[in-house]
Amino acid sequence: MERISKRGQEGFTIPELLVVIVIIGILLAIAIPSFLGARKDGQDSQAHGALRAGLAAERTRYVDYQTYTTDATALRAIEPNVVWDTTDAKVQGVMVATAGVPAGSVVVLVSTASSGRMFCIMNVATDQTAAVNGVTQAGTYYSKATATYTTPPTTVTASSCDGTYSRDQAAGWATS
Repeated sequence: MERISKRGQEGFTIPELLVVIVIIGILLAIAIPSFLGARKDGQDSQAHGALRAGLAAERTRYVDYQTYTTDATALRAIEPNVVWDTTDAKVQGVMVATAGVPAGSVVVLVSTASSGRMFCIMNVATDQTAAVNGVTQAGTYYSKATATYTTPPTTVTASSCDGTYSRDQAAGWATS
């Protein structure tokens, strides 16, 4: 005699489905803030990269002329991959201000990230008799503005980024 098996419809029960949905919700609650934080870090890194490239161009020009410049055309000729601007520190763009004694011996480069954070890098070519942003020793210094910007600034000065600079890149550009 042949045995006939009756196959019913099998599936998940409602409590099992609810448990799966709750687990997925918990994982999303953990993952989304991490993703958004990583996204902001990436946006900030673009601004950091633009500033580093900009500083390399300024240093190259300094070697030839013994002075930093705010001339976007001259800087574009040295580093065309940087968006040089003289009237708008737009997102991923770089604006420049010079200061110091002798004139042009200090350069401050400013860039605003897509995250709205404004970052600065300052290079002091020679020791200063009068402090620029609290700095008299030659070297490279890093800073960021305490505020975030929905509209990037249209002018920069040597005291941009609140005038607080650190020789330590991690401390000067810390975003937390």
